[in-house]
Amino acid sequence: MEEGNPFRLWSEYDFNFEKKGDACIETHEVDVTCANNTLNCTFNKPESKISVTGLDSNRDLIIKVEVEVEEEQ
Repeated sequence: MEEGNPFRLWSEYDFNFEKKGDACIETHEVDVTCANNTLNCTFNKPESKISVTGLDSNRDLIIKVEVEVEEEQ
């Protein structure tokens, strides 16, 4: 594996969530937006799920997750 920041090493030829056919995103009780090859997800219920398939299984996959918790009103 190459050294360095994997997010800077990403190429549009790796995959692109905004391009049809590159990946399949299935959700249950999740609102998803995509910009700059980043998925932004809002999980609406405790049983919310997201599944991303169709990526090249011969490549390494690095995932960065940032969580923001909204207080209930």
